[in-house]
Formats: sequence, C-alpha cells, structure tokens
Amino acid sequence: MQFLLALILLYSSTLTAERLTLTTPRGGDFEIQSTIGKLSTKDLRGKHLFIVFGFGECHDVCPVTLQRFRALEERLSTSEKKTLRYLFISVDNERDSIDGLRRIGKALGQSFIGAVDSDPITTSIAKLFGARYARFKNKRGQLVVDHTDSIFYVNPKGEWAKTLPYGTGPQELLRTMQTSPAPKPYVSPYYLDKLGGNEVCDLAESPCDVKIGRDNFRVRLGPSPIKLQRPLRLELTVESQLLTPVEADFEGVDLNMGYIRPALKLTGARQYSGDLQLPICELKKMTWRIRLVVKNKVGEHFYLAYKLTTLD
Repeated sequence: MQFLLALILLYSSTLTAERLTLTTPRGGDFEIQSTIGKLSTKDLRGKHLFIVFGFGECHDVCPVTLQRFRALEERLSTSEKKTLRYLFISVDNERDSIDGLRRIGKALGQSFIGAVDSDPITTSIAKLFGARYARFKNKRGQLVVDHTDSIFYVNPKGEWAKTLPYGTGPQELLRTMQTSPAPKPYVSPYYLDKLGGNEVCDLAESPCDVKIGRDNFRVRLGPSPIKLQRPLRLELTVESQLLTPVEADFEGVDLNMGYIRPALKLTGARQYSGDLQLPICELKKMTWRIRLVVKNKVGEHFYLAYKLTTLD
C-alpha cells in the first residue's frame, strides 16, 4: 500500500508544471536629452506619440520611416498636428548630437523631436519597449549600427498600445491616431505554468510538433531558408480548442536582440499566424528561443518553448 501511494505521488509530481513569472516589456515613462531640451514623456500626455530608434547616418531604414511621418503630418489639419509627436531616439551618440538632430528636424515638420543621450539611458529606454541596438565594426573596420526598426505607438494616456512594423504607411499611422487603441492585456505578471515544448526541434530546419494532453500543436516558420531582414511568417496549428495561442516572443539566447513579438491572428480553422522579420546580428550563428504563451478555457496561462538557429 505504501509502495502504491509512493508511485501515485511520484506520478502526480511529474504532472505538476513549473511555476514562474514571465516578464515582458510594458513601456513606461522616461526622460532623455532632446531637441526641445530635457524631455519627459509625462509632459506629452494628451499627444499621440510615435517612438522610433535610429541614427543620423542611417541611409535606408530611418529616412523611409521619417518621411512616412512627414507624409502623415501633411494629412493632418492644424489642430490635429498639435496632437502628434514623433520621437526619433538616436542609438549613435558617438556621431549624433542635439544640433545635428535639429538640422535633420528642420525638414520634417513641427511634430518631430530628436533625442540623443548616454548609452545607459538609451539602453534603459529601449528595454522598456523590447527594442535593441548595437554598434560594431565589420570585417573592413567600418562602423555598423544595427537597431530595432519597429514603430512604437504611445496613446494620449501615456500607454504603449501598439507596435507597427517598418514600412507602415501614413494612412495606417493616421488610422492608429484616429482609433487611439488601448493596450492589450499583458500576460505578465501572471504566474504561468511551463508545459514544455520542443526545444530540440529547430524551426529553421522543420516544423515542430508537441502534444499537450489531448491537444497537438504544430509550429512552423517560413519561408525556408530562414534569412535575416526577410519577411517571415510564424504559423500555429492546433487540433482542438482546449488551448488558444495568446502571444509569441522571439528572444536571443546568445545575444540580447530585444523582443520580437508578431501579432497572432486567427487565419483559419484552428490556425493562427503572425508576421515578423529577424534583425541583423553581428554573430555568424545565433540561437533564438521562441516562447509561445497559450491559455485554456478557464483563462489559465501556460507557455511552450521552441528553438531557432539562424546563420549569417
């Protein structure tokens, strides 16, 4: 009898999931040196604030984004312009200065604010939004600056409510202002149960399957081969409706690359998908951890872990 009881207790313990708290970026207020003086985002309450990271000598991504904001401003009435601010935070304080950012801003309208500060301050701000940046020398000794190219929208209440991808046009920016979305409920700081996953399977090589009770999950990333700075799609297929995908986070294992969080949408019967791009990485080989948060019918949250290896 004692032996049987011991077996039951041992079996029960194997079913007990690991309890932990997942922390994810939630935005927040900050202060930084800017083209209008010491800027506190608390002073921008009532404004539609778009935040982007970049640098003055950026010749491709940054000019496109800034021109989209310029086109947005041209669509606004005089009163609407007063409610718009877009904050360009430099990640290259070795070459950028407040005066230099003022020169850039002259052609970009009254809503532009440029900012540059020390690396500790810039890094702390980037972490609020799950962004990252890096400066490094390439093989030819040239300085390379890499940064998150997403657009972070903060609504008039000061809440980080939406993340827009690089290339978002002025019409979508305007729609974001007009709808002034509220932030979606965050999974954190709920305590989550770790259900496991398939961390041995590499999404760069094949789809990954995992069975959870009576539910089967298939996770696929494509198109293959997986390339950096290339449009990718994360696809999730579930066999039942016992568990529903809520959130997917891509997080660098070998190097902090910030959070990449594609918005998951229901695209078919029990099928979900989200679009993303992986940033440039100074490592030739990079391992990513994909954390998929799911919930059951009673609202309990769980997460699954997967693996992705990228080669430069």
